[in-house]
Parts: sequence; C-alpha cells; structure tokens
Amino acid sequence: MIKFAAPLFMLAALAAPAQTLKIPESFDKLAAKAKEVVDIKLDANMLRMGFKPHSGKESHTAVDVNNEGKIKGGFVRSYEFEQEGEYSQADVEAVRSQLRGSGWSCMVNVRNNKKGETTQICTHSTDGAADGLVILAAEPKSLTIINLIGTGDLADIGSLGDHVHMSDMSFSNKK
Repeated sequence: MIKFAAPLFMLAALAAPAQTLKIPESFDKLAAKAKEVVDIKLDANMLRMGFKPHSGKESHTAVDVNNEGKIKGGFVRSYEFEQEGEYSQADVEAVRSQLRGSGWSCMVNVRNNKKGETTQICTHSTDGAADGLVILAAEPKSLTIINLIGTGDLADIGSLGDHVHMSDMSFSNKK
C-alpha cells in the first residue's frame, strides 16, 4: 500500500482553489472487491487540525502553518486487491478522462508496460493560477487517486514536514 501521510501533507502545499474530480459510481463496486480501502475526505476544518504553529524557539516562516484557507480540501481513494484484474482500464479511464478537460495539465506521465503500472500527476489552473492537483497511480493490484484543492507554494514543501511532524507516519502496516 502506498505510504500516504507525509507525501499527502507535502503535496497539499502544492494544491491550489479548484475543481475536484468526480469519483465514478463504479468505484463503489471496486471498494466491495478490494481487500483494503483507504477513503480520506479532506475538508478545510480537518486540514487546519494538521497545521499547528510550531511552539519552539526555532523560526519556521517558510510555511503558512495556520493554513488560513489556502488548502480547501480534496480526497484520497486507494484500493488494494488480492488479485490482478479486479479493476478495469475503463475504471481508470473514467478518472483520466476528467484530466483532459479544460484547465488540466498533466506534467508527469509514467508508464511501465512490463509491470503494468501507470502514474500521472496533473495540475489544474484557472486564469493562469494553479488551483488543483491530482495524482493517479494504477498498479496491477492497486489503484490510488489523490485530489487536492487549494493554494500553496512549491517552496513550502521542504519545511512542511517540520511543522506537521509526520515524516515517519504511514497508512501502511508494512515496514
């Protein structure tokens, strides 16, 4: 299973106000087939809980740790299956087709045909301002979608982990 926590909060710094993806109805059937499902709904109130000001004497000015409305929300959906073929390419395409819509630009497209894996990282922008981020990762036995909405700054990523103190946290029970 993908390790979510630290990358999720680091990627939240990239997200910007935008368009959220629509999870296809067929994904309810995927959840029923999966041996493990991660379903995280991110709203502004929940995100504010993760960004507490640092109480130490060190100066941490690079990150807006109060989040002040920058991160609007999003979701994480991940399905891990017992066997290959539990989801179809049509399921993936139902998400991927949304990323070809107006305002979306996919900056990373990785495909490993031998292993049957694909990953896309796409951003959404409105009037030239970034306002959304999507990561879509499809592997033979797993499918993950991360969608973040809000504003942020690439320069914040490096120091974000210092504020949320989550560098060793993971949603996986694997070491």
